[in-house]
Amino acid sequence: MVITDIIASLKNDISQIDNIRDSITVVAKYAKSVTGADRFSLFIYNKEKDQLRSIYADGINATIALRSNAGIVGYAFHKKESILENNTSSSAIFLGAVDKKSGYHTKTILAVPIIGSDNSRIGVIQLLNKEEGFNEIDKKNIEAFVNVIVPIFIPQDQEIQTSLPEKSKDEQTLENLQNQFDKYLENKKLFFMDDGNVYYKILDMIREYYIGADKCYMLESTAKKIKIYYYSTSDDFLSIEMLIKIDEKAEGVLIVERKDSEKFICYPLEKD
Repeated sequence: MVITDIIASLKNDISQIDNIRDSITVVAKYAKSVTGADRFSLFIYNKEKDQLRSIYADGINATIALRSNAGIVGYAFHKKESILENNTSSSAIFLGAVDKKSGYHTKTILAVPIIGSDNSRIGVIQLLNKEEGFNEIDKKNIEAFVNVIVPIFIPQDQEIQTSLPEKSKDEQTLENLQNQFDKYLENKKLFFMDDGNVYYKILDMIREYYIGADKCYMLESTAKKIKIYYYSTSDDFLSIEMLIKIDEKAEGVLIVERKDSEKFICYPLEKD
């Protein structure tokens, strides 16, 4: 059966279900059948806690809660791109903490982000342990599943969007600014540190400073205190608070480095 027929069958099955839990169970069944994966998980983003939380996870009764930038799932979520990893033992971004708690041994992973029609991040589909390893066809097939999943969480998405009140000029300017910076970050390299979290090195400064990937998307034109991370001379990974905001053209970041200063200095965004 070709993927279009499978998707049509999946949509038909879901249309006859009136609750999210059973709908996700059906999606899991189809996804594992199509790919040959052993397990399926679905993570949804909790903005308030900045976590990816599992609402479905084969073999695990408890909810899995991860920082939104942790592991392969976090990478797929923040970068808005599918990740195919067939050798977790050699992966620098694989987070083995869940395996340690569950006793399950993850060898291969396919993580596919769930993106809304407004380009917002909703969550991640994760498939584990296909015996012969995942491939590009698996990735494309599960990416096709995303279009089926999104309406489950955002029903009548388009109608909701068109019914919202018009934004003010200032609100639109700020949104455009944030979108520019967000687009810039989509092409940036992520750094996975020993603390198990993910960071961007975005500032072209003498010292190599990093910003947590989960915080970058919340930078605004209004100054706010944000933790900046760096390696000390003794190779310790430390953090300090700096006052920081995006400049008007999103070409740099304005920072007050010293606590006793009110002067913003513009640092250009680092080129990869």
